[in-house]
Amino acid sequence: MIFLSKQKNRFSLVFLKNPLDNVLKNFFISFGKILKNLINQ
Repeated sequence: MIFLSKQKNRFSLVFLKNPLDNVLKNFFISFGKILKNLINQ
């Protein structure tokens, strides 16, 4: 999750003025959870 947080911060800077920022943020959080579950299996 640490590297995803770094990626998310980078994307947040890129899409800072984009109204879809919250959608992208939620997408990356959900993607991180799915990836974490796949790694744990």
